[in-house]
Amino acid sequence: MGRFRASQRRGGKEVRARLRPLVGWLVCRPPRSRTLALAIGKRAGKATVRSRVKRILRHAFRQATQKLPEGARVLIAADGDMTEMPRRAVRQAAAGLLDRLAAQWRSECSSDKAPDGRPSRSSGPTN
Repeated sequence: MGRFRASQRRGGKEVRARLRPLVGWLVCRPPRSRTLALAIGKRAGKATVRSRVKRILRHAFRQATQKLPEGARVLIAADGDMTEMPRRAVRQAAAGLLDRLAAQWRSECSSDKAPDGRPSRSSGPTN
């Protein structure tokens, strides 16, 4: 999580999405490759449950790689108990969260905007 926070501090655009029981953040710092960070605390369950969730999340990330922007750094955190969740539900939540992050990124960050959200000066017509 240290590298992810360092990317946030260095600037760059960031989006956040929540799909219970998962929360995700995406920071883009091109021209790097896409990376994934996981924060699965003890509230998610015992070690075997946490390992299973991490495996499923890594697999979902690999499948969604092409949807994410180049240089994307994704952090996914488990927010709550996941011991009773079936594998399919975790997989669907992870895929849905990554889809939301990618869609939110396209709508908020991929257009020609300054970091503060205002249109950049170069995007208007030139006289």
